Formats: sequence, structure tokens, C-alpha cells
Amino acid sequence: ATRSGTATVVRVAPHARPEVVYNLHVEGTARYLVGACGVVVHNSPCSEAAEQAARVSGHSAEGVIHVTPSGVALPGTPKYRIPAGYIENPHRAGSYGTMQDGKFVEKLRIDAATPSGMKGPNHSHYHLDGGSAHHSPRPGDSDPGFNP
Repeated sequence: ATRSGTATVVRVAPHARPEVVYNLHVEGTARYLVGACGVVVHNSPCSEAAEQAARVSGHSAEGVIHVTPSGVALPGTPKYRIPAGYIENPHRAGSYGTMQDGKFVEKLRIDAATPSGMKGPNHSHYHLDGGSAHHSPRPGDSDPGFNP
């Protein structure tokens, strides 16, 4: 959603080198209009937060880009909404799951790209059910989405 309608991502291109990025937090609000066209983003990938951001912008939550605390931008489609029953692990950013018998059980982990020169994928990706398999919306990658 944008200030004046909807926005469509037409291209995503990797940078040739790592770029410094910053996580913005403004006390009292978590919704932002970004860029010249005012794209609505939110610093929490919770479905409830997306709905709230959409109401404020006057649009539906479909297409609202979510940005995780670690800076990963999530597509604004239902396939990538974190299930409402999941909570964020207070000890690991990007880790979501449920409490079972007083213990946190990871169901979803969203990871930023691995820095250049280190072992791991150099693109944002996610893991399901505590597994080590990498998933992402990149063409050719396994991409089951977040919902169980």
C-alpha cells in the first residue's frame, strides 16, 4: 500500500557489495511511509500489525511490505504472513514459534543474507520447524511459505 494507492515490486537486484543499512525505530509508532511514493512498511511482520498499518493507510493488508527487526523485507502476500499463534523468541531475532510445556519451540526463522566471505546463503531466507533447509522466494529455491 502507498499514500496514493498500491505499489508493485518490479525488480529485486543484489548489490555487488554489502551495504550498511539501519533499523529505524520511532517511539510511539511502528508504521512508516517510505520513499517518494510513500510505501507503507512496518517493523513487525505480525498479521495484526499489517492489518493496523493497512487501516491507517486506507488500504487492505495485501501488498503491505513487512520489515523484520533484522531488516529482512517480507513480501506482502498471505503466503509470507507469520501465523497469528506464533510468538517471537525473545532470545533470537527472527525466530518465531509456540510455547509447549513452558519451552519455546521454533516453527519459523527468518534470516538476513549471510555476509560476503562467510559460509551461508548471500540472500535472505527462512527455515521451517527448526530445520536447516533454506527456503526463499527466489526463482528456483524451495518456497513453501510460512503458514503450516
